[in-house]
Amino acid sequence: MSEKQSMENSNWKPGGTFFKPAPAGLSIEELAKRAERESIANHGFALVMSNGPMPSEEAIAFMQKYVDGECSLEQALAMLLKHHGLDNFNLEQESMTLAGSVGTATFVPEEPGADEKY
Repeated sequence: MSEKQSMENSNWKPGGTFFKPAPAGLSIEELAKRAERESIANHGFALVMSNGPMPSEEAIAFMQKYVDGECSLEQALAMLLKHHGLDNFNLEQESMTLAGSVGTATFVPEEPGADEKY
């Protein structure tokens, strides 16, 4: 696959979504839940794309299952990791801590102090 092909994705449109439209016949509640899952998946892809290439067709297919409610987000991510040979990656909540405890936060004033140099 060429670099150009790896950066393209025919499903995605700027300001749009990577995913297929909702099937006909869903209730308002089902549409709302699906829209929330779709938003979560699109935001996840946007985060990845902020520092990398477009998601692969395989990644979109796994996340489509999540968007359609066929599996949980954790299951979709596990399928994606397995697809990439990362079967032993731990998706447990405690392994995904992104920051220290609340007590370790440091206050940063909005205005620099008079003694601060830039």
